[in-house]
Amino acid sequence: GMAHWPDVCISLLLAAFGFVALFEILRRTLDELGEGHSLLRVTAAAAFIYFSLDQAANWLWGWQVAIFASMTGVVWCIALLMRPGLNWARMGLAAIAATVAIYGFATAWCLLPVGLFLIALAPVTTRQRRALAGFTWTLLFAAFFLHYSATRGNYGDKMLPHGNALETMLGVGHYLANYAASAVARIYKPASLLVAAAAVGALGTIAGLSWMHFRNSLTAYRGLVALLAFSLGAGLLTALGRWQAFGPEQAFANRYITLSNYAWLSVIVAGLILLPKLGAKMRILFVLALCGFGLAKSVNDTSAINTARLAMRVNAAGCELALAAPDVPVDALATISAPQQHIAPRLTLLAAGDASLFRPDAIKRCRENQPHK
Repeated sequence: GMAHWPDVCISLLLAAFGFVALFEILRRTLDELGEGHSLLRVTAAAAFIYFSLDQAANWLWGWQVAIFASMTGVVWCIALLMRPGLNWARMGLAAIAATVAIYGFATAWCLLPVGLFLIALAPVTTRQRRALAGFTWTLLFAAFFLHYSATRGNYGDKMLPHGNALETMLGVGHYLANYAASAVARIYKPASLLVAAAAVGALGTIAGLSWMHFRNSLTAYRGLVALLAFSLGAGLLTALGRWQAFGPEQAFANRYITLSNYAWLSVIVAGLILLPKLGAKMRILFVLALCGFGLAKSVNDTSAINTARLAMRVNAAGCELALAAPDVPVDALATISAPQQHIAPRLTLLAAGDASLFRPDAIKRCRENQPHK
């Protein structure tokens, strides 16, 4: 088990490396649309969303380094595949990025259709090369699937919900709405369905206006569409695996904000690109909507305070568990896990290996009444 703060620093470095790829996606999109002058404000808005504090669980919980490794793989994969002129070196790098993404977080399976979408629209690439690249991409994911099937028993059966089809569709839809809204309205959950509906309306409006103003260069949006598709696809996979066991409220876990942020980022960036093209009245409405989003996101960021407090309670509970081993105090266990999770056997395994909260240096600090953070 690694120490906590090195994990957090690695997460920040991975996120920064991922932002380099995101900047490349934004720059290329604007250049192809002839809107390079908007790069500064678009990058600032993207950074505001990408590094938002409301995903505090992922910033503060060291073991969540996996999600930043995965998301960095995702954005680099998209950035590489959207470059003009597909070649095998670039495909190889995208394959490496996809491998890191999938084995970091399984939601990155969405990169199969996203990758095929980007390959199909690859500019300055012959039809034969696009077809061969698409076939190769499919083979790569088939190999991933075979390895998953061989190493994870009943993987699909465990993930998919069971029961009435209509109930499943409604439940998954509700979960997806909460998942999308959580990035803006987590601090006031009753507004989630309204926020999700507003997001769908905004997406439809921006798509229509983009068609009107950039009809001859719509392929330039392929990077933003890929980010949006990945975010929604990741939410769908999460809903399929979590809705039935935990209910739609579980979608408000702020660690999912790292995933849903990409959907909002795509919509906001597309709106900012459109802004100079709009008439006076529509521009005022867009500015008001963007300001409303910025205010809501800033308020949502204050949820990080509660997450930080929870992290302190979890650290204290970890100390209690470490010092009480092999006994497992019920209250401490409830602080670090959900009722549906049975982690006592895993704690025994960690203790046997002197790992995680059972590291000798962590136990020493606990004994000195200084919980390791």
